[in-house]
Amino acid sequence: MRVQEEMARRSSERDMNGRRQEFSANHAFSHMVTYECCGEHFRRLHWNNRGKKTIVWRCKTRLEDKTRCPARTVSEDTLQEAFIEAINEMLGNSDEYLKKLESNLKTAISLANPQSAEALAERMQQL
Repeated sequence: MRVQEEMARRSSERDMNGRRQEFSANHAFSHMVTYECCGEHFRRLHWNNRGKKTIVWRCKTRLEDKTRCPARTVSEDTLQEAFIEAINEMLGNSDEYLKKLESNLKTAISLANPQSAEALAERMQQL
């Protein structure tokens, strides 16, 4: 049932222009990297520049119309390095991170369903 709910949720998502968003889980960063100015997701592309093949990520809006989005192209290597750096920073400050995570989860749960926050807090105490 949860898979069906997730499929329904993904099919109902729309982009900034009202078009249905496609979801691909083929790559670790798919549907995760967005550009703050236009709110669109980055897409993975294969570039072949003078015989040198590289993999890059570009904003969906920039792919459609270069004049509407100033986002720069990001190489996959740079994206992977930034991700590893963020994970290492998070692990290095795990106590601080866990406090922030708990606070963010409480806020998100209470906004979604205020009654479930108390039930979840009780269950966390039991565990």
